[in-house]
Amino acid sequence: MERELARRAQGSHGVVTRRELLEAGITPAEIEWRLNTGALLREYSGVYRVGHRAPSLEARYLAAVRACGDGAVLSGKPAAFLYELTRGTPPRPEVTTRSQRRVRGVVTRRSRMTEAATFRGIPVTTVPQALVDLAAHLRRVLRGDERVTLSKLESRFLALVRAGTTSGATPTATCSSHPVRCSRSSAP
Repeated sequence: MERELARRAQGSHGVVTRRELLEAGITPAEIEWRLNTGALLREYSGVYRVGHRAPSLEARYLAAVRACGDGAVLSGKPAAFLYELTRGTPPRPEVTTRSQRRVRGVVTRRSRMTEAATFRGIPVTTVPQALVDLAAHLRRVLRGDERVTLSKLESRFLALVRAGTTSGATPTATCSSHPVRCSRSSAP
């Protein structure tokens, strides 16, 4: 029994669901006993972390996805953070599902069509979708609706983007001697 539990937890950042435990032959009473002794730690309703596993960002994000049900994927800023497209403090979990879900501690959104990938063993939106989600966040920052802490380089880039969006100029940034031209679509 313990070997089966360890095997299931090992391949999933130490995260297991109640359904998986029951399928492994662990009874509801044994689940409760493991919760009371600290062998299982409740992350969300029906989602547990095996007690001997140290918590990790991956475990936190995977637990949130599993708490939201089949077909759920990590999305938004946490997906970008997982892909290492952003840095800083890890954002709290955001999960996109096919049906409306409410899970305490998880920002949820509903979408009928979500392209999904698996990265580090976690169902997550694709990199292009993560970039689209970041673009929506950037629009809120540009409008001043959302405040962020920026490095000097990020502040300079944001100033260039703002200048390009207000003056009609096309800002150019240089990175490693490779010019990058930012363009705006002429489509309405």
